[in-house]
Amino acid sequence: MVRFLFIFLILLVFPALEIWLLIQLSGRFGWYVLLYLLLAVFAGVNLIVSERGQFPLRMASAMLHGGSPFQAFWQTGRVLLAGILLIFPGVISDVMALLLLLWGWLATPRAPAAAPVEDGVIEGEFRRELDAALPPERKP
Repeated sequence: MVRFLFIFLILLVFPALEIWLLIQLSGRFGWYVLLYLLLAVFAGVNLIVSERGQFPLRMASAMLHGGSPFQAFWQTGRVLLAGILLIFPGVISDVMALLLLLWGWLATPRAPAAAPVEDGVIEGEFRRELDAALPPERKP
């Protein structure tokens, strides 16, 4: 019962806090707040649309390189949640979205610069000289 009440209070307080902060910011910055909100919605929609194309690639990469498919699901879910939070009007939700994106960006392991692989292959060019292999009477 206490957990239900706590979640209910969060669901009531969060939108009220967002509205209060938007009123304070619009009183200070005017129409720039509306422009900011429109840009945030545009960024959120673009994030969701681009993630729709990235998910199959991320899943295939995880499967090909022996990674966990759950990691691909986690990354996609994190980006989709950040996109939804950007679409939701408010500054606090936008900060939460940016923190989600930065957390994923900082947690992603970076591959070191690729060193040349020694696989026993000698690269080069060759030219076939047929004149040396033919008998003297057959040379053109």
